[in-house]
Amino acid sequence: MKKEKKKSKKIWMISGLVTVVVIITALVVSSQVRAARADSDKNQSVETITLKKTDITKTVSVSGVVESAQVTNIYTTQSYPVKRIYVSVGDKVRVGDVLVELDMSRLETDISQTEINLKSAEASAEEELRSNRNNVVNAQTSLDSSRITLSRQQLNIKNAESDLRDAEEKMSEGFDGYTCDNMITDTRLSLERKTEDLEKAQDDLNDAINNFDDYSFKNAIADAKNNLDRRKDELSEAEKSSNREQTSINVNTGGYQSAVKAAQTMLTIKENALKSAQGILDNATAAGDEEAIAAATVLRDTAEQERNTAQTALASANKDLDYALRTGNSSDSSDTRVTNALYALKDAQNAYDRTVTNLERAKSDAVDAATEGLKRAQNAFNDAQRAYEKALEDKIRAIDNNTDNVESKLENAKKVYEDSQRQLEASENGVKSAQNSLDQAQHRPTSQGSNVEIQELNLERLNNQLKEGIITATADGVVTEINAKAGALPTGIIIVIEDTENLHVSARVKEYSISSINTGQDAVITTDATGNKEYGGKVSYISPRAVSAAGSTSVEFEVQAELFITDAEIRIGMNAFLNIITDKKSDVFAVPLSAVVTNERGSFIYTPSENGEVTEIAVHIGLRTSTMAEISGENIKPGMEIILRPNDTGQSAPLRSFGMMGGGF
Repeated sequence: MKKEKKKSKKIWMISGLVTVVVIITALVVSSQVRAARADSDKNQSVETITLKKTDITKTVSVSGVVESAQVTNIYTTQSYPVKRIYVSVGDKVRVGDVLVELDMSRLETDISQTEINLKSAEASAEEELRSNRNNVVNAQTSLDSSRITLSRQQLNIKNAESDLRDAEEKMSEGFDGYTCDNMITDTRLSLERKTEDLEKAQDDLNDAINNFDDYSFKNAIADAKNNLDRRKDELSEAEKSSNREQTSINVNTGGYQSAVKAAQTMLTIKENALKSAQGILDNATAAGDEEAIAAATVLRDTAEQERNTAQTALASANKDLDYALRTGNSSDSSDTRVTNALYALKDAQNAYDRTVTNLERAKSDAVDAATEGLKRAQNAFNDAQRAYEKALEDKIRAIDNNTDNVESKLENAKKVYEDSQRQLEASENGVKSAQNSLDQAQHRPTSQGSNVEIQELNLERLNNQLKEGIITATADGVVTEINAKAGALPTGIIIVIEDTENLHVSARVKEYSISSINTGQDAVITTDATGNKEYGGKVSYISPRAVSAAGSTSVEFEVQAELFITDAEIRIGMNAFLNIITDKKSDVFAVPLSAVVTNERGSFIYTPSENGEVTEIAVHIGLRTSTMAEISGENIKPGMEIILRPNDTGQSAPLRSFGMMGGGF
């Protein structure tokens, strides 16, 4: 029993030791394997790309078919056999070019017969119409003549009625003395006015003789008398001053200054008198009173002369004062002053004499002017008296003449009116008869007119059919299909013409892509036949509704893109590939989608370093295509190396990171 226990314990110890050895061996092998794998990974090279700016384009790619921008189908409605076909498939044609000619020989025979029938019908209708036209013209001429006669008689009867009424009214009204009475009234009023004018002229003469207005003249005489007295005082003062200056050696200029002051005062007085006289003359001129104008003119002229004399005296006094101030010779100055005072006294005496003379002359002129006015008023009165007497005589003579004329006119007007009534009745009967004849001629039925119309319609119909026997091109293009044979009747579309110069690619786009496509977007077009050769185009049409069957799970819309350049290698019906550019960025940083890692922290790219470390750089993602993505960020720059597939490097975490940023714009 003990032996068995010892044996089992030994076995247990041996198996445990074996187990430990196996585990240790496994650990060693595993460590070696991991080391070998790490060495292998470290030795494996990381694939990178160099970052640089480029263009990135987002497109929608679909397949389609090359089609013509214009397809024209040629039909015919004629049931005549084809005589000749002038074109072949591939021929270029222009609008108006003959395509097919139908055999219209049977129709041409029908046209010839119809033309003969039309000429015969036209000849018969023309003869019938000529006869009817002659009858209508004759009847119309007779009616026009009758109407003219009737119009003339109607006008005559109106004139006769008017003349008769006027004669009757004149007879009943008697003489119309309105004009004569107006003339008498006018001449009487004129006579009264002229009488008043004559009386006023007589009063004016009496006033000129007995009541002459000498107020202004008396003022002028008083001014002249005052001036004369002042000149006498100045002379006396000058003589006294001269005597005093004989015993004095000093120059006394007071006398000169007093003379200048006195001369200035006198000039002011004379200027005011001249203004007053001018005002009196202006008032008389405005009133048109010739007597007052003559008197005021004399007064103004006198005042102007006295003003000029005062100006001369002032100039002389100023000259003496200046001389005395310059020379200082009192004796000479006193003598000069006495001499000037004597001259001034003489001028003042002359002025006074003139004012007195002017008063007398003004009185005489006023009487002469009033006498002349009285003569004119008397002549005007005499003329008015004669005109009034003539107006009275003219009225009497007009009354006598009016009675004779009215009676004669009434008799003549009655006779003319009766004759006009008889002629009017005859003219009315003539118009009625002519109108009946015209109505009969105009409404006479024609039997050949309807036959001509029938033949013309038949001929027009046949000619139109004949024109349709020549089938021409209605559009420019190339013949792509002919469905007609010589000798056979044409049915349906006989020729198809397509525009090969203006082509487009028609394609179907899935509904999830149609929202990004707009007319006007650029497109790149390729075909199987032209290989890698690319053609520029532009989206020209987007179907407003889906072209797929109703209820289809795959909804599609038709899109057309026109070709910019026509190439002979591209033919209608070819399969084509349409790449529509929906977005594009130029001169931006772009990398393959595999180089960008996006997680909950944002979007990142990775760059390797020489010591084996990997640097993480946060970026913004811009335009994204199926293979590329636009990136931007503060820490990227051209020329840096970017790990192409960072997810394949086994890097669990970067050793360094820059700019932890969110991804996307």
